[in-house]
Amino acid sequence: MATALTDRFVARYLREAEHRERSMPVSAKDQRKDTMTKSMRAVAALIAAAGATGAIGLAAPAAHADTNDGKFLAAMKSEGITDHVSPQHAIEAAHAVCQKLDAGQTPTQVANDVLNSSAMPAYHSGFFVGASIKEYCPQHMP
Repeated sequence: MATALTDRFVARYLREAEHRERSMPVSAKDQRKDTMTKSMRAVAALIAAAGATGAIGLAAPAAHADTNDGKFLAAMKSEGITDHVSPQHAIEAAHAVCQKLDAGQTPTQVANDVLNSSAMPAYHSGFFVGASIKEYCPQHMP
């Protein structure tokens, strides 16, 4: 039963995020693309600079993380999901979601892990996994 619930919640979050993107005014989409392009240029510059100094693994995630972290925390706040430890703890947990997915677990398995290892109800667990996928590891979107 919990598996079916978390499946529905992950899928629902991803559908709602896609719907919000489609219903965004064209000017907002253009602005978002422009911001994303600027971010990508900044990341490319950091990668180039870091590659020259040998610190490539450390520099690239930092520039990308700021925008994704803000979006992720805003999504959590919009659903009333708070991490009572710290926002950084929630971000680290979201990255752990991606690590589990990279290791071969399904979104449902990860949502069940979140459900069983936190005080979040099933809906919030599924939402958390869906938001983590959207912001940090979109390659795992169903």
